[in-house]
Amino acid sequence: MPNPSPETSRHDQIPELNLRPDEAPQPPDRKDLFSRSYEAQGITAQSVEELLERLRLMIDDPGSLINDLERKIRELEPPLREAEKLCNELYDELDYDGRGEPPPSFEGEERMQELRFSGSLTAAEQNELAELTAADEAWKKAREDKHAALREAREKMAALQRESAALKKKIGQYSSDFFRFSHDEAFYCLASDDLRGLREKVDVRGKRVTTVASNGDVWQMFAEGGAEEIEIFDVSLPALWFSELKLTGLENLNFDDYTELFGRGKDDLLARQKAGAGPIDKDIYQKIRPRLSPQARTFFDGLTGDGGSRLASTNPWNGLIRYRENDLFIGDIIKDREEYERLRARSKQTRYSIRLLDINEENRRFTPDDVVFISNINYMLRDSLSLAGNLAADGATVLLTTSLESRLRPEFRNQSMALAPGTKLNSFGLELEILSVAQERRDGATVIKAVKAG
Repeated sequence: MPNPSPETSRHDQIPELNLRPDEAPQPPDRKDLFSRSYEAQGITAQSVEELLERLRLMIDDPGSLINDLERKIRELEPPLREAEKLCNELYDELDYDGRGEPPPSFEGEERMQELRFSGSLTAAEQNELAELTAADEAWKKAREDKHAALREAREKMAALQRESAALKKKIGQYSSDFFRFSHDEAFYCLASDDLRGLREKVDVRGKRVTTVASNGDVWQMFAEGGAEEIEIFDVSLPALWFSELKLTGLENLNFDDYTELFGRGKDDLLARQKAGAGPIDKDIYQKIRPRLSPQARTFFDGLTGDGGSRLASTNPWNGLIRYRENDLFIGDIIKDREEYERLRARSKQTRYSIRLLDINEENRRFTPDDVVFISNINYMLRDSLSLAGNLAADGATVLLTTSLESRLRPEFRNQSMALAPGTKLNSFGLELEILSVAQERRDGATVIKAVKAG
């Protein structure tokens, strides 16, 4: 699709939904669909309440969490010792010497083979052969059972070791203010991506889009662009819940209520924080609360309840739920009432799904009909490009970003061309096109389109 000329706006390329008020699509009720998706991954309202309590403790009393983790590590030690002991015993019984040598054969093997290859056997020898054969089968069965027990013991030992290592890692995180609020805790809900580099240059009409949730704004760009289906994923549950809240708000609130719900810009949010208020308006939230999944509703009840404002902040390292760094807090798509109503109408005709997912572990094959937006999900550009190569293997278009041009340059140091919008180059088995280049963090994001080379 050619880039639009100054005389041709994005909206001129996408047919308008010219509906009379009585024909306008009614707000879909998506809460049951989203709730089933959460429940399929073991996320219930009860587990959300437990998550909120842990969030509070991470701020108020990380020491109690560390003590609890240390207790769990101690509880793992006896079963781990038992698993190690059983492994050693089974190795001894199976006659392994630690060098991978084959175990000795059945002790009657030689006599059994001698009888089997004899020309003729007496009745006594036939009975002896039958007894030796039965004993050999019993010996083999016993070894098979011991091998199975050894595999089970080794798997149990490895699982216990992984669990213990993960708990020890969390102790380090909870002991540091920086790491306590890191990606590993999966409470990340911050975005610095400026989507202007994507809006005018990526055609998603009729496409299936899979996008990171980020702070809950990103899907709006793809809905505005005419995507037929949008799957929102993230490793952060709050990021998914904010996406659900913003989607539900868009489809059920007018422009004034929506902007009041999330704050009218960064200054408004900072003022709310200074006053000890939460990041979302309590009264407006109550208007759409019944239309949220039980999981999202439980989370935002906690966030808007007494003391809930401490869990969220516009400051990246002050509080666990974090927000956009740029001033376009309500999104790069919603700038005015007209665009809000246009996006609102389109969104009601879009199919959505939400998944808790680490895209690095996704085994699904994406097709040429798919567009996948991963932002700077692995932070280091080299890692993000490697992930993009996997996702684009079957023809999908992958979109990724990096915050500074200086991070992009080292990955293409052997290619002397200037890195400017429109630049095309090859790396990681991909054909890459630079859609926009950010010189400084406040200048947005360097946006890259990646497709399979060749």
